[in-house]
Amino acid sequence: SQTLVVSPEELTALDLRGVDGTVGVTTSYVAPFDPSSVEPDPEVSLKRSYPGQSDDAVTLREGSLVRITLSWKLGAKAVDGCYQVSDLLPSGLRPVTRLFEQGIRDTTVSYPYLIEGQRVSFCVYRDEPHRPLVYYARVVGTGAYTVEPAIIQSQRASESINVTGSIQAEIR
Repeated sequence: SQTLVVSPEELTALDLRGVDGTVGVTTSYVAPFDPSSVEPDPEVSLKRSYPGQSDDAVTLREGSLVRITLSWKLGAKAVDGCYQVSDLLPSGLRPVTRLFEQGIRDTTVSYPYLIEGQRVSFCVYRDEPHRPLVYYARVVGTGAYTVEPAIIQSQRASESINVTGSIQAEIR
């Protein structure tokens, strides 16, 4: 087994040849997510909302707590198993993990199975009782940000996917 790390420029000039035996090649790379490349599964839907949000923008106050709601739906023909719902917070927001310490007594809160930096991820199933995913974030920095699309995707069939739209966030 041999690992070869090459830049995109080096890759174009790479010429692999099997001299003796069997050769297998696997590639991986990181690329920006392009929401327009998604062919939405009609059995899967997701909507994200912030308090006071218009169709394509939201204004937030620095230091405030923000209640974010992810409303999802899996149709009768959706694939069985976990659907990962991931929301990527803009740079001006941080997920709140210790709600009780923040004075939040919201009984509708959902707890993510994973928080990686700005990404908050949940797992939902077609046959579970449906209720929106609710979580909180603290506004930590002023500025204008793009709130990237949230994603719902089957963990068994990657083509079963849908995304929300992106919106603009102004933090004052």
